[in-house]
Formats: sequence, structure tokens, C-alpha cells
Amino acid sequence: HTTVIALDGSYARGEANEYSDVDIVCYRDDMREGEEVRHRFEYRGGFLFSIHRTALATDRAGMYKMPQAIWFVAGLRNYRPLLDKRGELAARIQEGQKVLYHALCEMVEEKLPKN
Repeated sequence: HTTVIALDGSYARGEANEYSDVDIVCYRDDMREGEEVRHRFEYRGGFLFSIHRTALATDRAGMYKMPQAIWFVAGLRNYRPLLDKRGELAARIQEGQKVLYHALCEMVEEKLPKN
């Protein structure tokens, strides 16, 4: 049961060229946290599609694990929603920005000299 489909990679960034594949991320609500189906490749209409299926809970959990949270949040910002039935991707992007902000504040505070 796919609830979110997002465009990722060079097409999402507007940097695609004739050799680019089309990166698609599908979030499913029938998958458990940690369960992923890594990339599946399909060739259609002259384009190579790279399709990654995962659970929303998997990415949410990754946002709270430092230091990889930085990569999760950066990846979310790159997504271009194609389908977001329940507004879950939009909510996840907002949540990720808050998580990253607080994590960076904590990292800076740890590096500041204690008086």
C-alpha cells in the first residue's frame, strides 16, 4: 500500500542529463520499520527507473540517529512529492528540519568552551 511517492536524485534537483536514471522513492504503510526493498530497476519509455521501497517509520527512525540523521534530513529536502495521500512526506520534511536544527545546536554547545 503505497502512500507516498517522491522523485529523488538528479531529476529532483533539475540536473538530469541523457544518462541519468529516474530515482523514485515509494513509502509503504504495509512495511515494518527497518524493512526495505532496495533498488529495483525498470526500463520504460526510454528511461531507466530506480525504485526504492521502504516504510515511513524507517526514515523517521533514521532521523533521530546521529550522525546519519544529517544525511536523512538532507535527502528529504531533495525529494519532490509526486503523491502524498495523507501529507506524510510534508510532515516528515518539517519534522526533519526541526530534528536537524536541534541536533546541530547540541553539537555546537558540546564544542563550546565551558566557563
